[in-house]
Amino acid sequence: MAGAAGPELVAEVCNSGGYGVIPLWTKSAKQVVAGIEELRALTDQNFSVNLNLSFPYNDQLEACIDQGVLIVTEN
Repeated sequence: MAGAAGPELVAEVCNSGGYGVIPLWTKSAKQVVAGIEELRALTDQNFSVNLNLSFPYNDQLEACIDQGVLIVTEN
């Protein structure tokens, strides 16, 4: 769902018993952290962050690890 799935939709999936995935493809590491924090404010369930390896991702992956995200997927 690429950019169509924001924190609100992903939180709804998580809160309904699914495993939500938030796409943070083109975001900077700071924006990735902000997206994770925004999602965590909406759900206490686990979720995944999706990164696209066509964009620089090392800093974004490190931000996910630092934030304790359990699963990071790639497109």
